This record gives sequence, C-alpha cells and structure tokens, in this order.
Amino acid sequence: MAALGVPESAWSGVRPTVTYNGLAYVHLGMLPADVVEQIAEAMRATRASAH
Repeated sequence: MAALGVPESAWSGVRPTVTYNGLAYVHLGMLPADVVEQIAEAMRATRASAH
C-alpha cells in the first residue's frame, strides 16, 4: 500500500491471520473508501497487464 502512496496510518490495521485449518487470510479491518478504490484500481491494472 505504501507503493500506492497510501499513508501508513490508513493501513496500519491490516493483519495476517491463519485459520484453524491452515488457510491464510488478511484482515483489512476498516479502510477509508478512497484507499479501497486505490487498491481496487491497482488490482485491476495488475490483472489487465497479466493478460
């Protein structure tokens, strides 16, 4: 998220977690809507460049 220019204060609550059966997840908690939009745009761009 730092690469997107999102300040650390906006994403400092992001935490990795592993379920009882070993699946890895990332808990995002509450993020500002503009940060979520930035993340979504970056994911769309990454997906488009992969094709």
